Amino acid sequence: MNPGVQVADRQALGAPASLQARNVSDVTFARVAPIPNEPGVTPADSTNDLCIAPAAPFCGIQGQSLRIAVMLVNPPAGLSVAWSARNLPRDITATFDPQTSTAPPYATTETLHVGGGARVTNRDAQTVVPACRPAGAIGCGATTVGFEVMCSLGLGHCPALEIDDANRAPSTVSGNPAPTVDTVVGYQANLSVRYQPGSGSTGGYSGPAEVAWGIPGDPIESYDRDGKPPIPLGAAARSASNVRFYYYLAGRATLTVSGRLVRNDGEEVAAAASQARYNVRTPTVFASVQTTAVTQESAQGTTRLTFSRGNTAGIAFNYRVADVPGYHGQISATQVIDSSSSTVLAAGGATATNHAPGGPWLDLDADYPPGPAPSTSTWRSTDSPATGLNVAWKSYVRADRFTTYLMYKPNAHGIWVTLGAIDWGWSGFAARTGSNAWCLGGTPGCPMTTPSNWTVKPKVQVSATFPTWIAVRQAPNARP
Repeated sequence: MNPGVQVADRQALGAPASLQARNVSDVTFARVAPIPNEPGVTPADSTNDLCIAPAAPFCGIQGQSLRIAVMLVNPPAGLSVAWSARNLPRDITATFDPQTSTAPPYATTETLHVGGGARVTNRDAQTVVPACRPAGAIGCGATTVGFEVMCSLGLGHCPALEIDDANRAPSTVSGNPAPTVDTVVGYQANLSVRYQPGSGSTGGYSGPAEVAWGIPGDPIESYDRDGKPPIPLGAAARSASNVRFYYYLAGRATLTVSGRLVRNDGEEVAAAASQARYNVRTPTVFASVQTTAVTQESAQGTTRLTFSRGNTAGIAFNYRVADVPGYHGQISATQVIDSSSSTVLAAGGATATNHAPGGPWLDLDADYPPGPAPSTSTWRSTDSPATGLNVAWKSYVRADRFTTYLMYKPNAHGIWVTLGAIDWGWSGFAARTGSNAWCLGGTPGCPMTTPSNWTVKPKVQVSATFPTWIAVRQAPNARP
């Protein structure tokens, strides 16, 4: 076994004397000491470089001190050992304490002072020289010890990542500190991560690889208003260099990304990270709803049970928004039939009840008539569910429940999202009193005592729930 530095804590019984070195610094760098007068460096300074040198964990940060314990292994007795170092790289110096060892185990602590201008590399080395007296003692040969110099975040020497949002100008949304980006529900974030030009050491970097996004809240990949629920942002998207998603809930979110950068010469590997801050806002909703009553109406020989009165619809909607500054869009509504049933008592006494199976169902179309309107205007619509009464019936009962979703979509890079919802319904009871004469349940003299009913004052609820449905249909004779 030739004399030299062994970068491990190992002893070979009966072997000749050799030099042993081990790192006594905390590899988390929580306790390494800064170099005096090195601007910008503090004892808590850190790095994003990975300690990957062959001699790891002999790793030190620019502007800090790396301490290595050195001792002779299996030395003969009666030595005096003076310690020194040769072939030190640029801006790195070494001191030993003690400078001379005169008793077993002939140990010292070498402090490598790594200057702020030291080259970041995982291939640095020095020659540790134990000068022994008497000269020629076995195990006192000079030995090479490798170590790694890592970049200093405190000095701004580390490579960094940058986040861009292709749907914004300017596109860069990260920084130190990251700016707060105002956005609106339903607006797409189109994020990509890349090496921040000019950061780190000279020579450029490849990557990032092993990308991992931290995107809090409930981001979704898409929502198509096709009856299906929105698609949540999946794990595969969160590990891609480009990720697209939408927020449908208001709030503040700090997004993070990490990845591995490799300097083009292969001598530095960094686990870099970045973040962006988004303030997701929602337009302010102004909506009102008016209802009338359930009536029976006759026209052109046909009598109807209807949620309306004359030319006044059973329910009328008025909906507008106050846009988030910088974002205009469209407003509309999607109405879903939550339940629908009817019961017919025939003149012969047979009863037939129809409960529409399954549900919910889309009422007419995803854009409830009259369709979308600019967010700078007011969207208006009405509904008057009704059923024609058959002279072959003795009585008829009808009951429906609806949810009307108030929707919004940004003009650019947007999807439809829900801002509010209105739950409403009606039930009508009618009995035939003559050949084509009918009365409303609960009215004086009517054989059907149960009165008709409806939601008198439907409430506009703040909601972000997406409308879903199993089919597109109308409730029986849902519209006149």
